[in-house]
Amino acid sequence: MKFLTSILFVGLIVLLSGCFEVVEEVSYNTNESGSYSITANASLSKTRLKTLLELDTFMGADMPDKYDIMVYLDSIEYTIIKSSRAGISNVKKNIDFDNFIFSISFNFNKTETLNLALNNVAKFVAKKEEMEKFNMFDFSNKIFSRNSNQKDAKTDIPDKYKDVINQVSDATFTSIYRFQTPVKSVGNKHSKISKSGKAVMQKQRIPEIIKDPKIFQNTINF
Repeated sequence: MKFLTSILFVGLIVLLSGCFEVVEEVSYNTNESGSYSITANASLSKTRLKTLLELDTFMGADMPDKYDIMVYLDSIEYTIIKSSRAGISNVKKNIDFDNFIFSISFNFNKTETLNLALNNVAKFVAKKEEMEKFNMFDFSNKIFSRNSNQKDAKTDIPDKYKDVINQVSDATFTSIYRFQTPVKSVGNKHSKISKSGKAVMQKQRIPEIIKDPKIFQNTINF
């Protein structure tokens, strides 16, 4: 979840927008290279967000301005670009303050490289030089896995954060996985296989994932 939090520009949307959606897309080629993108869409709350960005503080927290957000996303983009020697390419970001839609995308040459890039972003967000490596994705022996780190679970949420969680009760996280080979089965009951059989989508509420990350795990067999 640390990488997802960073794409949400460290809580700005979480704190201010009760209605937003995060969409993660992973597309694979036959050689297991592919592309990854993640988008935070708070367009339904854009009027409120534009107003609140003019404030110095909100709910006791210092408010970032547009420049702060742009610098932060630039840093995330640069962190991913630094993985280019390992096989990351075509890194792009989109910043749309008119509709409050923000996205980052890149290509990877193998799943190991994808995980490396995401781990580098996690270290940047946590401001740590060293962190325990976590593979968000695995793809081998005709099995694709979307993993979750149970260490990120927030089962006992402090009272001061409960109001924040309540504000984002309708926020959702959607993952879309696309493959060149038809999918035979999926392990997550919340996921659906497309009519073509080559894509899987799962969608759940972000507060539920924060409390129990394992509900977003999935195993896809080919």
